[in-house]
Amino acid sequence: VMTQGATQSNHARQTAAFAAKLGMGCHILLEDRTGSKEDNYNHNGNVLLDFLHGASAEKRGPGQSSRLIQISGPPSSSESRSSRSSGVGRCAR
Repeated sequence: VMTQGATQSNHARQTAAFAAKLGMGCHILLEDRTGSKEDNYNHNGNVLLDFLHGASAEKRGPGQSSRLIQISGPPSSSESRSSRSSGVGRCAR
């Protein structure tokens, strides 16, 4: 499961918790909307809970959109090979 939200996102925390409950992996794209350099803000609260639920995360600057992965149909054989080698589009379990 992949989701995006602000650094202290309640949505991201709930997604991480639900994915953990279902035994699924979760990756969170955390958008830094405040520019805060405070360790308390960046490493505690919902961020800490995200990691305690086993989620991985990456920080993005304000307004940076994530790279979208099209999943509407099966990949072609060349796309399938590149996805397997790069890990793009795969969920950790």
